[in-house]
Amino acid sequence: MAVVQAPGVIKLFGEHAVVYGRLSAAIAVSLYSSVSVDANDNEGKVHISLPDFSLETVFSDAELLDIASEYSARDSINAYVDNFKRRVDSRLLPYATIIGRYCADGGSIGPKRFEIRSMIPVQKGLASSAACSVALSVAAANLYEGSYTEGEVIERALDGDRIIHRNENAGRIDVPTSFYGGCISYSKGSGVRREELGAGMDIAIVDTGPKKSTAETVGIVSRLHENDTPYAERLFDSIDSCARRGIEAIRVGDFDAVGKEMYANHDALVRLGVSSDGLDRLVSCAKACGAYGAKLSGGGGGGMAIILCNEETCRCIRKEGFECTPVSVSLRGGAAFLKGRV
Repeated sequence: MAVVQAPGVIKLFGEHAVVYGRLSAAIAVSLYSSVSVDANDNEGKVHISLPDFSLETVFSDAELLDIASEYSARDSINAYVDNFKRRVDSRLLPYATIIGRYCADGGSIGPKRFEIRSMIPVQKGLASSAACSVALSVAAANLYEGSYTEGEVIERALDGDRIIHRNENAGRIDVPTSFYGGCISYSKGSGVRREELGAGMDIAIVDTGPKKSTAETVGIVSRLHENDTPYAERLFDSIDSCARRGIEAIRVGDFDAVGKEMYANHDALVRLGVSSDGLDRLVSCAKACGAYGAKLSGGGGGGMAIILCNEETCRCIRKEGFECTPVSVSLRGGAAFLKGRV
């Protein structure tokens, strides 16, 4: 049995502003999704299992090739997903599409069983979907003779995240960060860049409670941009500056400076309208407890926050009623499991 792991992702800088061309940064963390691949005797068919959801289905080569063909010819992600809603469970379709795309490249992969699991909390802003897509894309790429480029494996993983989020632009920073590990920056202009970590980062995550969907918070920002473009653009520029200064501070290990930019980034996201009472209380608590920095992570509207702090600060935050969980930066992404690299 072959097993591939890919880490979850925390947004460090740039949420929402990245949609409007500004710089963003993310780090991979020590929470993982995994895909195990084993042979099966199911008449040459491919078995996809999601044990976390008690869900599994078997696909023939013809079905996978049909899925890949329709995906390639899609007019839109929504139309593609809706077209399959009576044929394939929407939770399985992203993974069937990834495998189907590989089948379309190289033909049958034979009777295989893919089991996809995740220890990453879902719908909390930790990129569980991206990690699952990365792990599966690497696992599928390893089944073929020859080799795929890193870009091709990332692109197949992006296919999965696009379908999960019904958004052509989904996963632009989450997927590469989960693939490479460490710290990644991204903007539409400069693309993906692997950033140097100057020193080990002590970070923690806090789940501040239920969150709005990313689609809802994206809509909030879109409406603000439509109604008051100059104001929104100033906020995007402010977030971009936080990202640029923060990334430079990460390179030299200046965590006081990193934290300062995290707080400033959070303040700009508050003004964009995508924070929540729970997130704001947590950030205020972190500041009072002496954390270098804290901010929401991901789409906002609740859910996860990231804190740059040590264990002593975590204990202080816990005393205020928040479950502060230390995590480490994962320098080993899904790319480490690509054929020939283990």
